[in-house]
Amino acid sequence: MVPSSASNPERKPEVLRILQLTDTHLYADPSGRLLGQNTRQTLDLVLDLAYHTFPPIDLILLTGDLVHDESSEGYRYLKQRLTALDTGCYCLPGNHDNASAMATTFDSGSINMDTAVRESAWNLVLLDSTIPGEDGGHLDKAQLRQLQDSLAARPDDPAPLRAPGGVGIPGLRRHPGGYDHGGREDPSLRGDRRE
Repeated sequence: MVPSSASNPERKPEVLRILQLTDTHLYADPSGRLLGQNTRQTLDLVLDLAYHTFPPIDLILLTGDLVHDESSEGYRYLKQRLTALDTGCYCLPGNHDNASAMATTFDSGSINMDTAVRESAWNLVLLDSTIPGEDGGHLDKAQLRQLQDSLAARPDDPAPLRAPGGVGIPGLRRHPGGYDHGGREDPSLRGDRRE
């Protein structure tokens, strides 16, 4: 991705190479399978392919459904595997994740759970849309406030927006107290706020 320099022609765009990993569905058991696939082997293949095909990768976004059985062992394996890559990682839980086990495991090291991140010339905004026990996602008022504050703090910076659970921006539908995925486009939540 290359940020636009249209609002400031003196500003040189910077490239930020982001690898987004989602729905890894790891298990405590190294032989754990989902839909017939060993999820640890699949993760290893994806990481090897990404690092050999698209180097250098500047950061990794982990956007939910990382550990299918919600086990601490699954999160520890993911942390071990990603720490070895020496690339900063930012993480959001998904509906199959145990947010508490994730936070405890990722509390220190190269994987963090910050939701407003400044990287290079980029303002990264990660939104937690999970609803415990449900497949769908929802952005409540607190998440929308965080989004508004993050975008307002750096109005000239590009801000790619990410949320797990199929919540994409634009493409959010009004929902009491927030927005959820699907439905009509809401122009007030576009990633590029320059009019």
